[in-house]
Amino acid sequence: MLVVIPIEAKIRELLPKTFIAYQVLKKTKHDVLIGGQRFFSQKIRNYKNVVYLDKNTHFTRLENLINTKKNEICMLDEEGPVSILDEFGVDFHYNKKLLNKVNKFFFWGKEDLNNVKLKFNKNKFIITGHPKYDLLKYPYVNFFEKEIKTIKKKYKKFIFFPSSFSLYNKNLEWEYKNKLKICYPQKNQNFLDKKLNEIIKTLKDSEKDYDKLREVLYNFAVSNPNINIIFRKHPRDDIVEIKKKFINFPKNVILDHSFSVSPWIIACHIYMHSGCTTSLEAAVLRKKIITFIPHRNDELCVFFKTFGELQTNKEKCVKRLNLLINRNEK
Repeated sequence: MLVVIPIEAKIRELLPKTFIAYQVLKKTKHDVLIGGQRFFSQKIRNYKNVVYLDKNTHFTRLENLINTKKNEICMLDEEGPVSILDEFGVDFHYNKKLLNKVNKFFFWGKEDLNNVKLKFNKNKFIITGHPKYDLLKYPYVNFFEKEIKTIKKKYKKFIFFPSSFSLYNKNLEWEYKNKLKICYPQKNQNFLDKKLNEIIKTLKDSEKDYDKLREVLYNFAVSNPNINIIFRKHPRDDIVEIKKKFINFPKNVILDHSFSVSPWIIACHIYMHSGCTTSLEAAVLRKKIITFIPHRNDELCVFFKTFGELQTNKEKCVKRLNLLINRNEK
């Protein structure tokens, strides 16, 4: 049998997906086809009797990638554990129509199942974890050794901040409106308008968080010129736009998105984020974690407090960073 493993965002998915391919080849007699989703989706559309590992593609697009009726479709969500998605996120990602197209859903943990409210065939849902956490354990973590040495040699002691901000854009409101109509076809306009306003508020709050975060990083960098701060863009972000936001910042605030995220987390002295799911990797590695979310107070904030410090005030956050940067304990 052929196992097809597509990759959409190379810098995020290549290593974990390659690890899956390695395990399939090691433990079975199956063949593996792995590569860029855009490049081979046209070729595999007519394939039959293959196992296709999807990253969580919306049901309206999945049929364009592969024939879901003639193949075994498995899904492992790359965007993060389902347990931290809000109601709309779950409803959109796990639409009932998607359940009919996918044979097996792989989840990161038990709490994911609690957050999926659909009536489903339990045989379709399997808790597997995610391969990126296996890569953080011995002996596979040694794979990052060369990159870790390169990072530490170049940046010494540093704070690592991976971006996960979702910014409001008036021009994209139509896209959210369309998603809501697809997700809730039976609901009235008042319901859809309320959901849209909730999404817009979340996006605007994220933008405010981004502004405050830059103030925190600026103030810390000025008072600690010998400590580097590495700001890593999200795969969907435009580096040109990010450079505009960090213009006139001290030289020790550095934009660097080389390598995968794992060696950066391993090498950093403090891991800082504003809602990034890579914080779970930092937790596995027992790093010092600061979560900075000044404009939200919801279940997600409660979740992040279970494995790190939640800071909501920029002055207190800078003070805490100054304290932790000189401590060596995990």
